Amino acid sequence: SLPLIFLSVITAIGGMRSFQEFRTLGQRVIRYTLITTLIAATVALGLFVLIDP
Repeated sequence: SLPLIFLSVITAIGGMRSFQEFRTLGQRVIRYTLITTLIAATVALGLFVLIDP
């Protein structure tokens, strides 16, 4: 699965026409990563407080 993802990313980057497209994609990836990390940390903290191990 990893080679498929890697090749898909390389193909997408190679198909971009300008640096602006690359920059927009990079911003979206960073934003998505930060938001999902924040959600995961919030859920984990909530479960930790709720369960109180």
